[in-house]
Amino acid sequence: MSKEQDYSTDMEAQNIATELQERFPMFENHDLSRVVFYRMKEKKSRVPTKITTTKFPFDAIGGTYIYFVEVYAKVWDFMSDEQRKIAIFEVLVAMHPDGFDEESNNYAKLRKRDVDEYSEVLCAAQGVYNWKEQGMKVTDIYELARDKEEEKEDLSEVEETETQ
Repeated sequence: MSKEQDYSTDMEAQNIATELQERFPMFENHDLSRVVFYRMKEKKSRVPTKITTTKFPFDAIGGTYIYFVEVYAKVWDFMSDEQRKIAIFEVLVAMHPDGFDEESNNYAKLRKRDVDEYSEVLCAAQGVYNWKEQGMKVTDIYELARDKEEEKEDLSEVEETETQ
């Protein structure tokens, strides 16, 4: 298969990213219209996703996309829905929070891999450190977001009763 036929736009990953952005306020600055998700059909990989950024000449001549996310079908297709959500969560965490602000020094940059980034992904995976492996059981990340929303509602109710 030629390289031109090896990829297609991946709407499933795009939809997961949109849902994660709606559920997690930490991604509110992410402009997902400037992120493109490609499904690589035949390319081999040991990881489900890979994120790259645009370099100077491309973004200077009017490129609309800042981040490119490759989704490797040979890994992705064997993952559960929960694992796919965590894979996209990991991609969104890798994008620098100021990466979409053209005035920022961090425009179109990725976060440096550090303990904070890994701990955020590990927290999303509910402590399952090998969540990428085929057949691993992980909790739905949307449940984590739902629990956080319920905690906020409970706290706001407590604060309201305390002020009265």
